[in-house]
Amino acid sequence: MRLLHTKTGEFFDVPDPSKVHYAILSHVWSRAGEMSYQDVEHLRGRHIAQPSTPFLSNLSEKIRYACRLALVDGFCFIWIDTCCIDKTSSAELSGAINSMFQWYASAAVCYVYLEDPEYAQEQSGGPSIAKCRWFTRGWTLQELIAPRILVFVGPDWIPFGSRDSYSDEIVSVTHIPEAILLHLSPVDSVDVATRMSWASERETTRVEDQAYCLMGIFGVYMPTIYGERNHAFRRLQEEILKRDPDHTILIDSSTTMSIDDPAWDWAYTARLMACTMTPGRRPRQPLADSPKSFRPSRSMSVHALSPDLLAQRLRMSWGHISLLPQISVAPDGVRLRMPIVHIGDSLVAGFSLANI
Repeated sequence: MRLLHTKTGEFFDVPDPSKVHYAILSHVWSRAGEMSYQDVEHLRGRHIAQPSTPFLSNLSEKIRYACRLALVDGFCFIWIDTCCIDKTSSAELSGAINSMFQWYASAAVCYVYLEDPEYAQEQSGGPSIAKCRWFTRGWTLQELIAPRILVFVGPDWIPFGSRDSYSDEIVSVTHIPEAILLHLSPVDSVDVATRMSWASERETTRVEDQAYCLMGIFGVYMPTIYGERNHAFRRLQEEILKRDPDHTILIDSSTTMSIDDPAWDWAYTARLMACTMTPGRRPRQPLADSPKSFRPSRSMSVHALSPDLLAQRLRMSWGHISLLPQISVAPDGVRLRMPIVHIGDSLVAGFSLANI
């Protein structure tokens, strides 16, 4: 891990971040561009040749103010993604992406720089943050959840609130349970589909980052290969299944309906749930192409059913069919076993025990 000294602007390599007291910055990249590691090193070379001013004064405003804020709070080091990673090195970039969740978790404090809080519509505790662009980006999801202490700072670089003080507004915007935000419950206590839904409305600049930004949320590690596009998200799901065969990963808001209502018309709803398994047509890929497939639907909710209750809803006896889905990752893809019901002459519906 490469840290920036908050007083001198020098880089320091740290083998074990957990043994260093450092701050970390979370922000949305400027559309005009950010200062990279190469930019900083280029300026350093020029400064060595002509050291007329303190080196830190040559760096971008965002880096200078982040360093100043951390220094005032007593931190000698800060990590900033834009300049602390050499993105020209694929090995370093991949290692950083795989380690990033832990880096945010190990930081003593995370400063969230918000350029767009709504001061015109102030709440009693400060400006509203609900419409900030920071909540729409993929990478900031883990940056919201992982840190122990998270502080919001405005365009003037003055802190105005914390994750704790804004928890009600954050829950309303993100739908992440307060217990997860405040570290009262571990992230992996929430099922896979629900965690995926937290990212369903977020965007990333590169398609692959839809998967890479979620690795820390699911505790998985995998090589990053820019250029693989949607295949990255399928690889992510396979890695998740190797760790946790949670069948909620099969939930697709476009093809899934609830059957927890005793008055449920199973013949009609099963048609809506049905995979495309009519003769001559290829079955639907069981894994999703992006987090958007897990977007919560206003028209349905899915709840857990015991095997006995599922059998009752499907009007089947326990001896007729195994009702516990089984999922495993094999060299040739994902192997799935689930109960199926024939609807009419050619349509087949598959059922999974879900809990979201």
